[in-house]
Amino acid sequence: MGFFNDLKETVTDTGKGISNKARQVSDNAKLNNQIKANEKSIDSLIMQIGTRFLEKLGDGEPETDYSDLVYEIRRLREENAGLNKSIEANNAPEGAKLCSNCGKYNAPDAKFCVSCGMEIKAPEPVAEPFSAPDKFCPACGSGNSAEAKFCISCGKPFDAPAQPEAEPAEEKPAEEA
Repeated sequence: MGFFNDLKETVTDTGKGISNKARQVSDNAKLNNQIKANEKSIDSLIMQIGTRFLEKLGDGEPETDYSDLVYEIRRLREENAGLNKSIEANNAPEGAKLCSNCGKYNAPDAKFCVSCGMEIKAPEPVAEPFSAPDKFCPACGSGNSAEAKFCISCGKPFDAPAQPEAEPAEEKPAEEA
């Protein structure tokens, strides 16, 4: 039976890995699409700057009333930089260390950044925030998250209909003879 349990565990782990990779690819595609949309917006804004400049220039000296367009271009470029960091984080190997100096990801065992040479210090441990349970198991009373389909303590499903307690049989009065 050990062989089958090992096989089941291997198949489960492989399935989780494939699922995580598919999610990563999907997330990266969404981020890349947002970057492309922002680049199109930047191109449109640059075109508007040029159009406004030429319209205002006419025969006279140019005015510099383009601050709103320049601001939006800078905002979109900053957003794209953040989206690129998200893509880099999605592609980083599990356990990768983030350099606090340049923001590049390094191998889990790296002591110095491959990009800037800065010493990589272990991050401070962060305590997980406590969250109150959203629902309680009707069978054992354990607290569970709202999305739980099965109890984390006893394994009973939440969507199973509650079993009414058996009522004691009513005693029939003895028939008179």
